Amino acid sequence: PSIHIRIEYPTNQPQSPAILMPEGSRDDLLARGFALVTYDTPQMVFADDDATLASTHVGFGPLASPAFFLGRAYFRMVTRHAEEVVPRIVDALLKLPMIDANRIGIAGTSTQGFIALAAFAAEPRLASAAVVSACPDYVAFLRDSTMGMAGAPLHLNPEYQRWLVANAPVSHASRLAHGPVLLVTGELDRMTPPSCLRDSRETLREAFEDADRRNQLRI
Repeated sequence: PSIHIRIEYPTNQPQSPAILMPEGSRDDLLARGFALVTYDTPQMVFADDDATLASTHVGFGPLASPAFFLGRAYFRMVTRHAEEVVPRIVDALLKLPMIDANRIGIAGTSTQGFIALAAFAAEPRLASAAVVSACPDYVAFLRDSTMGMAGAPLHLNPEYQRWLVANAPVSHASRLAHGPVLLVTGELDRMTPPSCLRDSRETLREAFEDADRRNQLRI
């Protein structure tokens, strides 16, 4: 698909570190010398187009799906953006003289946070990641989120569950350990509760220790 990229950058310096998909105070980031990069693609589609699926749905919002395939369309979208869209944007940024090619970071909250974390695992040219209200363990997220099963038993199609596990960033923790990562969750956040990180926290820490980057992971 076509990708429309928007870049705001300071004009008083020859090269700027860049933040892809930033959220928050844009003026403050510009004042600190960052170039801000956002993008648009054709509308994200969350609906699952498989007409053979059972009609009983669970979850709500972007995760709403038949129980055996809870969140499938959502995580297909996240994976596609992380593995196909973001690398194309990085390709474009590396051609721009006003961007410091060695300091391109990615940030996001909620859905953009899931994309940011998956993209950081898939794209080693990204130097750092800051992620709010997202989880590297997709199965734990579907199990614990109030948009999913809210702690109730999770019964997924076995083939789909294998795909989820294979594509979750925690399954490739070593790929996250190529630069600093900040993961932020709220103690009272029910949509992305801290329990989503419980099982993956130690796996992430071990990966960063093995990469001699122990101090570059902050949760």
